[in-house]
Amino acid sequence: MRTSPAKPPGRAPFGGYIYVIEFSDGISKVGSTRNARQRINHHRTTAGRFGVSLAQTWWSGPLYAFEDAETRLISASTLVATVARPREWFTDVWFAALVGLAEVARDEAVRAADDDVRVGQFAELVARTHFGTWRKFVAACKSGEQEHVVSNGRPALTQNQIFALQERRRAAA
Repeated sequence: MRTSPAKPPGRAPFGGYIYVIEFSDGISKVGSTRNARQRINHHRTTAGRFGVSLAQTWWSGPLYAFEDAETRLISASTLVATVARPREWFTDVWFAALVGLAEVARDEAVRAADDDVRVGQFAELVARTHFGTWRKFVAACKSGEQEHVVSNGRPALTQNQIFALQERRRAAA
């Protein structure tokens, strides 16, 4: 189980946070907020009204580019999960897969902010480069074989391996 520390941070000193929540009914929520404690508590209270609890939670550290990271996270999540409700709610996905996506989205948003890269490039890169590999990753995550495809909650492929695969595909085309 990959859960952030028990007490979410309050208002971000700058920017905001991205987060992943898995509820006891199997539905997961990804999103962003300026105040993680307030947002997590809101979801806990709302879920409790329907007899559902929070099973696992994860949130990033403070990010200037938190909205960009959220956009990247949602785009990538739609590639590996079933959209349960509009935009940010998903089913049929392992919690650690969403956390891995969140960590990559966070890192890519930081790089994009530094490099002034367009927001959609991350999702396009995942879609183009990982379609076959990513599908296997998601299938393994859903079946509980995460140790074969995940290292510290991330896909076993490094960013350099992603770019190498992309270059090989371009060269072959």
